[in-house]
Amino acid sequence: MSLGESLPPSCRKLFDVLGVTASIDDAKFYRSSGNTVWWEDREPRSETFMDGLKGISFAVANLTGYLARVVEHHTEASIDEVVKILAANSATYANQS
Repeated sequence: MSLGESLPPSCRKLFDVLGVTASIDDAKFYRSSGNTVWWEDREPRSETFMDGLKGISFAVANLTGYLARVVEHHTEASIDEVVKILAANSATYANQS
């Protein structure tokens, strides 16, 4: 089993502000039409995003590995520099195994 995360379509606004929207798209994360929620003892239910918009789903381990590869190659980089590196090189780091 793998722990997964889902980011709603509204995160694209944040990606735009950070200047990483194209890089996120290039990284080829799975585009989801909604998510399944399961709170405590309630039955799970599926919810779809409005207007057919797509979010992003990924395994936590994959995203962690993606970020680790960037940091491994840029050990002295600040957080701001890492974001810029991700924006410029996401396809390179996302496609490495």
